[in-house]
Amino acid sequence: MKKTFPLILLIPLLLTSCGKKDESYSYKIKSDCFTIVNFTDTHIDELKDLDKNNLLVKTIENCIAQNNPDIITLSGDICWGSKVVSLYGSFCKFMDKFKIPYYFVFGNHDREHGSAEQIEKKINNSKYGFIKKGDVNDDSFGNYVINITNNNGDPIHKVIMMDSRDYTSPKPEDFTYVANPVTGVPYIKYVDSSDGVEKEIYGNTPFDNIRDAQIDWYKNQVSNSSVESTLIAHIPVIEYAMAIEKYVLAKASSDQDTLAELDPIGPCHIGEPVSSSVKNHGFFEVMKELGSTKNMICGHEHINDFSLKYEGIRLTYAVKTGSDCYWDEQHNINGCTTIKIDATGAASISQYYYSGN
Repeated sequence: MKKTFPLILLIPLLLTSCGKKDESYSYKIKSDCFTIVNFTDTHIDELKDLDKNNLLVKTIENCIAQNNPDIITLSGDICWGSKVVSLYGSFCKFMDKFKIPYYFVFGNHDREHGSAEQIEKKINNSKYGFIKKGDVNDDSFGNYVINITNNNGDPIHKVIMMDSRDYTSPKPEDFTYVANPVTGVPYIKYVDSSDGVEKEIYGNTPFDNIRDAQIDWYKNQVSNSSVESTLIAHIPVIEYAMAIEKYVLAKASSDQDTLAELDPIGPCHIGEPVSSSVKNHGFFEVMKELGSTKNMICGHEHINDFSLKYEGIRLTYAVKTGSDCYWDEQHNINGCTTIKIDATGAASISQYYYSGN
């Protein structure tokens, strides 16, 4: 007798055979821990960067093998240069071999030679890669939430991915690095004449950041939720620089109470200025007021890897992945950042380094 099966039973099988997860942005915690590995600033500009003997490839393979992530996040500047769109396709083919879902936000370089929509198509045509524009009513691209739930399907943690855009004005060629005369921490200096009067500006840069419409969207994601959240973007908020100042001064004066309050994780290298937005849109204050986000993770600066708790929120520079563009070989700032979410929804951050050996 020939057996027949209802069509509805075949649909999940067909989706599975396609290899691509069914556009899921929600995951159940498997046991007592959900692990996320974050890669950043790979700066792939040639296909040879994905050769099996390249430090970047070895680093990603090692980070995944040693940390066994449930999902992977990528916090921007993954590919750049004139071949960026095709390189995104090649990178996704490489990442698909791990059979682990991976999620993107863009950095300031990703869209210099290709549109967000072109790159989105490459990502979403892959088997395990994800990005979506999101429903913020502005020109940002890549504001969305990954929900982590318990076995009953109740949310216990939100991973909030946000687009920090690229540049405003002035342009990078208009500024220079200077050292803070008190702490020695490097800052940015440029001449601003936007109001018709030339004046020297210190501390902020021509990079863009999360703007007002996105902040309103963020409020909607966390205001009616009691669960903890982690925010991943590319460009840091200016409070990263404030945290550095506080840390450097506390170390210099052996202020153990302040150091305990900042609770540094890892070696906390400070190799370059914090390149935040020229305008502070008040996003950090909103995060602090609403109380959901306990961790913010950014890329952008390749030779910073500090993680400090500042006014109740841990501000972490993700460890740069690979040696392309520029990196700190002396201190081996190469690897990934891991986020571990426990059964209560609380997240802990650690920095993982790979020497290439």
